[in-house]
Amino acid sequence: MKKSIKYLTIAALAASVMVSCQYGEDEVSNPVDKAPAIAITVNEVGDDACSFTVAPSGTALYYSYSVVEGNVFSAPDAAKLYSVSAGGIKKGTVKYAETPSATISLSGLDCNADYTVFAVAGSPEGVPGEVAIQHFHTTDTVNPEVVDAAVEDGSLVLTFSEPVKFVVGKEVTVEAYAPASFSYQHYRYAAEPEASFVIKSGETDGNSVVLPIPEDAFVPGALLAVSYPDGTFIDAVELPIEGQESYVFGNYYTSEGWYPETYGIVIETEPDSFELGDELDLGDITAIDDGEDYVPVLIFPLGEGIGYYLDMNYGYLYETYDWDDDNTVGTVTYSQVTADGRKSTKTIKLGYGEDAEYDLIELEDGIYGCVYLYEEPLPGDTVTVVLPPYCYVDKYGNVNAEKTYTFTYVGSSDASEGE
Repeated sequence: MKKSIKYLTIAALAASVMVSCQYGEDEVSNPVDKAPAIAITVNEVGDDACSFTVAPSGTALYYSYSVVEGNVFSAPDAAKLYSVSAGGIKKGTVKYAETPSATISLSGLDCNADYTVFAVAGSPEGVPGEVAIQHFHTTDTVNPEVVDAAVEDGSLVLTFSEPVKFVVGKEVTVEAYAPASFSYQHYRYAAEPEASFVIKSGETDGNSVVLPIPEDAFVPGALLAVSYPDGTFIDAVELPIEGQESYVFGNYYTSEGWYPETYGIVIETEPDSFELGDELDLGDITAIDDGEDYVPVLIFPLGEGIGYYLDMNYGYLYETYDWDDDNTVGTVTYSQVTADGRKSTKTIKLGYGEDAEYDLIELEDGIYGCVYLYEEPLPGDTVTVVLPPYCYVDKYGNVNAEKTYTFTYVGSSDASEGE
C-alpha cells in the first residue's frame, strides 16, 4: 500500500514542524493539482549587483529561491529549497496569493564573477515541483582602486579592490622623501625627493601585486611616493587601470607635531637604527679646553644628512618619530687603577645641559659628531663614553644605535712632562 504523505506548507514551517520524510516520485500520493513550473528571468546585471524575477506558471501555494556563487549545474533537493533550508548567499520564499511574481535585488557581489539562481514552486497542497536553474555573470566596468599599500619583506605590495595583473614592459616609479629634509617646506608646494627607483616586474597574489624593490634602493624611514602610468595594471577582463601620480608636500602642524602633506599613494615606512663611526685619532688628549673655550675630546664621523635631536622648538629636526627623551642621556665614566691595584671610578651624565655633552662639529670634509667634557678627568684616567640611542638622527628619522668609545686622558701636566 502506498504511503500517505502530508506535505509541509510554509505555514507549517513557521510553526517549526519538521519534515516527516523525503519526497520521491514513488512516495508521493497524487495531489489534486501538480506544482507549476517556475521561470527565472535575469534583469539588470552590474559590477556588484543584479536583479532577477521568479514567477510560477500557474497557481502555487508558495515558491522559493536561492542564489549561490559560481556556475552550478546540479540542482539542490527540491524539498530543502522549498523549505528555505538549502544554502546560498541569499534565499527566500514568497506567498503566491499575495505576490504572483517576485523581483529580487542583489548587491555586494564580486565583479566579473559567476552566480547561479535556483527556484521551485509548490502545488496548492505544498508539494514542491521541479527546480529551475538560471546563471548570470557580473560585469567589470569600474577601475579597481588601491585600497592598501605597504612594504613587506623587501617588496612594495599594492592591494587593489579586485584582482589585477602587472603588465610586462610597464614601470612603477617610487620616489623617496626624507622627512627631515623639508621641515619648513610650504605645504602648498611639492617637496623634493631625495632619491627614486624603478620597479619593472610584479607578481599577482589575490587582490595584491607584489613588486620587488631593487637591492639597496630601500631606505628605512623614507616616505615612498608610488606613481605609474595608465595601463600599468589590468583587471581580470584586461581593462586598463588608470594611472596614479603621487608626491609629498611640506608639512602641516597639529597639536601632536609636524606631519607630511601627501597626494596619491604615499607609504610611511618604519625607521631603523644606524651605526656611528669609529673615533678619529686625535693623538694624546691633554685638555678639555684650549684656554678660551671647550674643545672636543672625541670626534667621530656621521653619515650624510645626520643631525642631532635637542628640541623641536629650536627647529633642528622635523620628526614624527616617537622620541624617548629618557634615552637621549648617556654616561661618561672616568676610571683609573693605582699602582697598588686600587680602582677608582666616577660617572657623569652625557646629554644636553649635563657635565658632558654630545654635539655636531663642522670640519673641512664635513659634519662630525663630537663629545665635550665640562668636568676634567684625572691624568691617566680611562674615559668610557656611552652614547645612547636618540642622540643623532638622520634625515629619514633613523636614530643611532648605542655606541661605546674609550680613550685615555693624558692631561696637560703629563703631556708637558713627556716633552
